[in-house]
Amino acid sequence: MRTPVKSLLEGYGYTVLTASDGEQAIDIFGRYAEQIDLAVLDLVMPKTSGRDVWVAIEKTRPDLKVLFISGHAATSVHEDFAPPSSLPFLSKPFSVIDLANKIREILD
Repeated sequence: MRTPVKSLLEGYGYTVLTASDGEQAIDIFGRYAEQIDLAVLDLVMPKTSGRDVWVAIEKTRPDLKVLFISGHAATSVHEDFAPPSSLPFLSKPFSVIDLANKIREILD
């Protein structure tokens, strides 16, 4: 799902960095922290959960905007994975237009 979403979001004018797992997401964030305006994190990611990635990046950039996505309802995920209720959440399946609209809403 990363590749087609990346291509479509780039078509909307966004620069998109992708990670294959949570550890890589933390590494990429460490290299580009000041250039990132928004992190889109899946709740369930290989190696490190999206929530754990958020906890790691929040230490450096507590002001960073975040969008959590998941194929599971936010309320049905174990609390170790669930996003804080104050953060935006988009449930799969969603269209690219839904994602682009949500991203624009968060960034505005």
